[in-house]
Amino acid sequence: MLDIVFKFIISPMGFIIIPLLIMIISAFKKYNNYLDVRKIVKEQYSMLENSKSIIIIYILPIIIAIGIARIKTIDVEIIDNVNVVLSILIAMFFSIMSIVINFENKHSGNYNKTLKETINTIMFEILLSVFLLISTFIYMFIEKIENEVILFAISFIIYYLSIVVLVNIFILMKRMYILYDKKEN
Repeated sequence: MLDIVFKFIISPMGFIIIPLLIMIISAFKKYNNYLDVRKIVKEQYSMLENSKSIIIIYILPIIIAIGIARIKTIDVEIIDNVNVVLSILIAMFFSIMSIVINFENKHSGNYNKTLKETINTIMFEILLSVFLLISTFIYMFIEKIENEVILFAISFIIYYLSIVVLVNIFILMKRMYILYDKKEN
């Protein structure tokens, strides 16, 4: 048993998976100055008013991603397309962030709350996009995946994150509309 663990640790997959797991754990560690994403995730989930929203935004994409991964697992062509879209989206999210940060904070309490939620939603979208980008890089680096379970798992993760990013764009659009509408009034 110890021999199998040691072989995995020194294998190329071990050199990829173990540091990534450490980075992910560090990202959710409390009081981490550099990689603490807990606050962003926590605030994003606290904005959802009821369990129906959570089901629509985060649970239904699981079912859709499983269905898509069963139909077609990830390949290089899909990864290339996802990376092109991601590069556009990440640039767009940072551009929107710079615009939203410059919105005046001198309106009513609802406006300020919506402004804060919009900024957090943008940060959450950037976070999801970066995780998705890391997932696509992992696939690109270990392209020849023989194990169908691992290929299905990576396909599921990439499809799921892609769907959640797209669904959250609708949330972002709604919040931006509310901010713009209240700014004009």
